[in-house]
Amino acid sequence: MKFNILPVIIFYLLSVFIIGCSQYDRNEIIDLTILADGVTEMNNPVKMEFIAEILLDRFENIGIPQKKVEIEVDGNLIHLRINSNKSRKTIEKLACSRGRLEFWETYNFSEVYENFIDANRHLSEIESKKNNQVKEQARPVKVKEKAESVPNDEMTLLEELEQNGFYDQPQNFALEEYNAQYPLFSILFPNIQVQNGQYFPAKMATVGYSNISDTSSVNRLLNQCKEFFPADMKFIWMNEPKINVENVLELLAVKISDKEWRKVLNENAIVEAGQGFDSDGKPILHLKMNEIATKQWEIMTTENIGRQIAIVIDDYVYMAPNVYAPVEDGNSTISSLTLEEAKFLAQILKSPALPCKLRIVKE
Repeated sequence: MKFNILPVIIFYLLSVFIIGCSQYDRNEIIDLTILADGVTEMNNPVKMEFIAEILLDRFENIGIPQKKVEIEVDGNLIHLRINSNKSRKTIEKLACSRGRLEFWETYNFSEVYENFIDANRHLSEIESKKNNQVKEQARPVKVKEKAESVPNDEMTLLEELEQNGFYDQPQNFALEEYNAQYPLFSILFPNIQVQNGQYFPAKMATVGYSNISDTSSVNRLLNQCKEFFPADMKFIWMNEPKINVENVLELLAVKISDKEWRKVLNENAIVEAGQGFDSDGKPILHLKMNEIATKQWEIMTTENIGRQIAIVIDDYVYMAPNVYAPVEDGNSTISSLTLEEAKFLAQILKSPALPCKLRIVKE
């Protein structure tokens, strides 16, 4: 008896067609209303049209053709209706990321350590005055005989860093006294290295580590004592934890400069941006610069041999590599990224940066 394979083939092709159609039908209609912050001069229709063009270009980079996007400009608002199988989170992130790329020279923590000591002293004096005022106004209270202990299952940032080998706590460490004397260092743990039993501020751009929940408090304290730091110094947070301690971010010190490369080395200098993999199979972002930027990149890397350069995207440091030799070919690689991050940044940097911040006001 012969077996007729034709019905099997027809059934298979029909199944593939049905599955394909069902996947297509799973496309979602996503409605967004986006506000362009800071657009003035009668809502500047030219700038708004430019923003709309950038958004259409970004969506096309991730496989959403313009025919799938309805876009309407209304003053400083942009109304979007997108028919796509991409997630709402992906669409929102793509629409609201500015895509600004910057390259910064850095300070070493060892160069500004004394500035941090002075800043801590200033903050300690402020806190001491406040405490004295409170004591004068407060009524006497009965002191507890025994202080409440911290639950054993909760580790402080200090303990986490010690456990992961980032710092060894000195003997006879009086934590309360230390926190009172160094208010900033109590939530921004300084980048201290140990050599032969001695403690030294690290020769790195990372000035300290902080719990993500404390970063706004660190920013507030730094703003209160900014006069104690060099006028050309700026602090920028790492985009995500890069050390083996969960929910801890690094804070880096960068140099504000009016050198030529600051005007040239940005997202507009990128002629190619692509996601790839390094020799170990880890995701990377590859960037290729134009001719003018290539020359400035060579100058910048030449002047910063032995130091770190911070690569910043949308006001967060994604990488701060050490420079060992001049980079002459205009190629740069950003590592320590997830696959999702590398793909996303490649898509963003293929288009011009947004001229202002966008935020979603209605879905």
